[in-house]
Amino acid sequence: MSTESPSTQIPGSRGSTDMKKFERLSKKLSFLLRHHPEKWGITLTPDGWADVDLIARRLRIRAIDIEELVRQQTKQRFELKDGRIRALYGHTIDVEPVSRHTEPPAYLFHGTARETVETILKDGLLPMERRRVHLSESSEEAFAVGLRRDPNPTILRVRAREASRSGILFWKSGEVWLCERIPPGFIEIAYGETKPSGRGMEEKDE
Repeated sequence: MSTESPSTQIPGSRGSTDMKKFERLSKKLSFLLRHHPEKWGITLTPDGWADVDLIARRLRIRAIDIEELVRQQTKQRFELKDGRIRALYGHTIDVEPVSRHTEPPAYLFHGTARETVETILKDGLLPMERRRVHLSESSEEAFAVGLRRDPNPTILRVRAREASRSGILFWKSGEVWLCERIPPGFIEIAYGETKPSGRGMEEKDE
């Protein structure tokens, strides 16, 4: 692996400064692997893999820093294997699903801003800027995601198994479930409020 001098260093025991560097590196990798690898002259494989050493050289960091980030991630954003790395979800570029489609649990959850609820109940859950809709296995996880968009998010419950048996395909990617879309007939409010708005749902990086 590369041993170049790092501009971002992530030691095993991190203080607040090192945590900020850790977060910056995670965001930079997310941007590269999910959205714009070409900005660094990197081409992903059809299923989203890129060489760790090449990324380290282009980002001017050490490969070991990338490996440490993946080992210590609290949420499975990235996968590391045989000297390569890929993002598990959140893509706006066209990559193949990281796993075969599978039947989901009876219910999955989605946290969203109150102002988007009326639109979702009318039009369904759509990927918007992303390639696929992201769903959580628990309402607690969905609430944490929703907090990025609203301090008091609404939690939607999706009758996922029923949707699957109607022909909608689901994939499990890390801790997240993915699908192309969820029609409104499979969505209900688990808890929370609505706030009228004409805006569509916006998906942000997790």
